[in-house]
Amino acid sequence: AVIIGLTSYMAAKDAVKKQITAAADENIHILNTIIDNTISTKIHDIELLSNQASKNLYDGHESPEIRSKLAQYAALHPEILSIYVGTEEGFYVQEPVINDTSIYDPRTRDWYKQSMEQKGEILISKPYEDASVNAMVVTISKTTKDHSGVIGVDITLDYITKLAKQVSIGKEGYAFLLDGDMNFISHPTGKGGTTAQEDFYKKMYEQKQGTFDYTFEGDDQFMTFQTNDLTGWKIGG
Repeated sequence: AVIIGLTSYMAAKDAVKKQITAAADENIHILNTIIDNTISTKIHDIELLSNQASKNLYDGHESPEIRSKLAQYAALHPEILSIYVGTEEGFYVQEPVINDTSIYDPRTRDWYKQSMEQKGEILISKPYEDASVNAMVVTISKTTKDHSGVIGVDITLDYITKLAKQVSIGKEGYAFLLDGDMNFISHPTGKGGTTAQEDFYKKMYEQKQGTFDYTFEGDDQFMTFQTNDLTGWKIGG
């Protein structure tokens, strides 16, 4: 009777684990799709805008024609933090204006330099915490069609991180996001932008997706994860 009872218990435990895993995989897949949709639409927008910005439209830091285009875009997309153009002459046009740009030289910034090094390519920055809004932000940038400048858009990851926090994994589990360098984007206890230290996180970078068991603070844990193709971010549950 003991053997039968133990066998039944193990079978039930395995069934529950499979059920939780299936639900976790589904929720992680949903988050993966949301990341794709959020990032890919902005990539499309930057592709279009980079073809519209050119050297003959620059007129100092004001550049009213370009500013008008950027302001219109910003008004239609409240989910962005800002959209801007930096030029080879050092002019910088930003909408909405959230920083003092009077002494800002875009040519010294990573988003500008990296885009100029890879002309014509769309670049997605590592997620970072923006001090002005106290939120995780990603920059998507590309050189203008004539390579006379770089256009970039900063988008906050609030929408994605809020959804990640709302996703339930089993009874006590949670979903979280890490960037390609094992830095936290969204996590119940890990501060955004800091590096995950525990060894079990490294297993998520050994393959594109998978599941594994591990121990944390004396408790048996179970992880399932996927990798977002566009960004290289890891989505775990």
